[in-house]
Amino acid sequence: MTDSYRILVTGATGVVGASLLAQLENAAKSGAKVDGKPIEAIGATRSEKKKAALAANGSKAVILDLDNPDSSSGALHGVDAVFLATSYTASMCEQSKFFADVCVDVGVKHFVHLGVLIPPREAKLYVPLIAWHELAELYIKTTFPDSYTFLHAGEFLDNCLSYNGRSRIRDGTISWYSVPDRPTLWIAGADIAAVAATALLNPAHHRGKTYRLGTQVATISEACKIFSDAVGKEIRHEMMDGTQLYEETEREDPKDVGRLGYIKFIAREANRRRKDYEHRVRSGTTLSSDESRLKPFPDVEQVLGRKTMGLREFAEANKDAFLERS
Repeated sequence: MTDSYRILVTGATGVVGASLLAQLENAAKSGAKVDGKPIEAIGATRSEKKKAALAANGSKAVILDLDNPDSSSGALHGVDAVFLATSYTASMCEQSKFFADVCVDVGVKHFVHLGVLIPPREAKLYVPLIAWHELAELYIKTTFPDSYTFLHAGEFLDNCLSYNGRSRIRDGTISWYSVPDRPTLWIAGADIAAVAATALLNPAHHRGKTYRLGTQVATISEACKIFSDAVGKEIRHEMMDGTQLYEETEREDPKDVGRLGYIKFIAREANRRRKDYEHRVRSGTTLSSDESRLKPFPDVEQVLGRKTMGLREFAEANKDAFLERS
């Protein structure tokens, strides 16, 4: 038993995890309490190098390798609540299962999971990544029937700047795996983190809830126009070659079979979309109504009680990053 309410943040150096850890640390400095206890935020990472970097910034950090369940027990010692962001591979199913089991063993009271937007079954979108998230959340819900919060996020705006471990904007051009006319439901990583922080700091209000996080719909071409206006310099878009994306991932780590499987799907989908787009251009046709019927969700504003970060606000907040790479 500890004197603080301990919150463990996995993926603490990632887009969402880093923002969440910072928000929780700020809340702790402001005297936030849960169950009458002052909160204590702990960042979890799988590498000693990243743990040292977190510690150098004044954060409390632990080593946690989701592929090694034995490491979870030590990292979760005395922890009351967790935020789980897994790898985007088939391994996330076993990672989530084993992690949830250890959470039960050590007495975790609240389990927040970052997932993806899940289309209705009748849409017949057979996407491996979505299936992995659904399977993981089925087990989490069974294990924490009244103590889970699920965050189903759309496309990260942050991926326009960096994706798959690489910068995606160069000389003012964003290399993106979608096509100019396909709508995307966007969300800023900072807003996802804010919803996660709100849920973790007010568990009684958010247990048993699923939030759909997507705040603005725009094609990548429309997004680039908004970015251009916001930063005062033209930002363009080029369609990413799926085969090139897979090859760069393979060069980085040819033994990471799980991630290669995920990127292989993304690459195949990118090439399919490009082929379909080129056909539409030649034939003068447009996307079907089902493909273009996307709408933002109100969940983020309802949870946070404030306006969300749209494309313009994201570009303004990251103006230096856009301009440095332009």
